[in-house]
Amino acid sequence: MEKIDHLGNREWKQTFWEQPFHTFGPPNGGDKLLFYHGDTWTRDDPIMRLVQLDADGNMICVDKFTERGLFRLLWTKEGSLFHAKIKTDMITTSYEIRKYHINEAGNYCLANQWTFCDPDLGYYAGEWSVSPSGNYLCYTGGRPTSQGHWSNKIILFSLEAQGSIKRIFINWDTPIDLSPTPHYAAPVVTDSGVVLSAWHMPKGNSIFLTDFSEPEIPTQRVRNSSKTLISMEEHNSQLYLFERAGKWLYLSVFDMP
Repeated sequence: MEKIDHLGNREWKQTFWEQPFHTFGPPNGGDKLLFYHGDTWTRDDPIMRLVQLDADGNMICVDKFTERGLFRLLWTKEGSLFHAKIKTDMITTSYEIRKYHINEAGNYCLANQWTFCDPDLGYYAGEWSVSPSGNYLCYTGGRPTSQGHWSNKIILFSLEAQGSIKRIFINWDTPIDLSPTPHYAAPVVTDSGVVLSAWHMPKGNSIFLTDFSEPEIPTQRVRNSSKTLISMEEHNSQLYLFERAGKWLYLSVFDMP
């Protein structure tokens, strides 16, 4: 890793021999850089470190992880970082969520941690999303069944106080086409209690609306499209949906209400 000034001169260089190595964020820039590095996951006792590097090349270990799992990092708009990990023993699935914020010294540190247990088999193919405030996390995923079908569900995490988990099944044992995984867009989560998610179904791409602020309101299908989904994002209370069909790219804009 090297730091280069605006004239192209190298100010310092750091070399890290451990693997893997992956840099990320913060997304809006700044004088702190976060990255993973550690012992390889193929060893019996792997260690992965979440490390902060400042503008002078000083390194601080923010956190470390000693268990294998599926990792995902999420940033809120104000700069908080969430670290979500999924692991399964093929009987149950556990979700560990850690939140990091910047302390008075200007360094990232662990602010809170939650662990949720799901008595259902692992859902490994999926996407994460976080609400702007960081109070809600969402995981949409699916897995193939023994009959060659596909089941999808939404998992919602409320991170207030001790936290809570809510599972919403979209469909169960739905036949899939040629691909073993669905073509879905990452979910969109708002602080008002709404999740928008999308999957590729045999008859097109379905977009679902879930109101998780009301426990008895079911998931509703709000749109069905024959196009292949690319992404779905929310900006300024509007939903932007990018879809592709053949050589054409389609952009649709919806008001969130």
